[in-house]
Amino acid sequence: MPHMPTRNYPLRSCLRCAEMFRPSGNRQVFCCRAHRIGPCLTCGVSFDPTRTGQRYCSTTCAGAAKRVPVERQKHRYESFVLPHDCAIGKRDVIVPLHRWVLLDKIGPGPHACHWCAKPLTWTGRPDHITADHLDRNTHNNRPENLVPACHGCNVWRQHPDRIKDGELFVVNGSGRARAVERVCPCGRRFLFIPSDKRPHVGRFCSRSCARRRHS
Repeated sequence: MPHMPTRNYPLRSCLRCAEMFRPSGNRQVFCCRAHRIGPCLTCGVSFDPTRTGQRYCSTTCAGAAKRVPVERQKHRYESFVLPHDCAIGKRDVIVPLHRWVLLDKIGPGPHACHWCAKPLTWTGRPDHITADHLDRNTHNNRPENLVPACHGCNVWRQHPDRIKDGELFVVNGSGRARAVERVCPCGRRFLFIPSDKRPHVGRFCSRSCARRRHS
């Protein structure tokens, strides 16, 4: 078998020590193996790359480096990268900043919902703690602006017209509509939609009952 000539790659700068070296392959970016072991560019944890050119210790850190800056985010929560031994709840690396600030403010708990007093915990048993912004500004993460809330109350504050659990409603063509209970002159109870402004609607439980009353 004929000997294949070795290709001479041009000199390049090592990403760790910035010294010039001649790589043995086109994707080699470090001058030696010792310089491959270095800190992650996102979280700072030292790691040994499993492939050439790996600059992040995990896909989570790589994704964090590509995220849209906070000043360009309009509706997303501000997040930051925690050390691997300081995760909240599950083994998260990227944690919303408002959850970390609220945890530092109120402690591990359990705590009660600020709005309905439902018992809450950070682990989700019986219900999960949601960090609620009092002024609804998702980037105002000052401790005095954050309170613990259950998921239902947090969603309801974002959508005040949303029908709560236990409220009466009627399903119509456009979805669910809030309703009230009324009593027909015949004695039967029925649901009426207050937003329905049609005349002669809401006085009787059915059309047949209305005809009998007017006959």
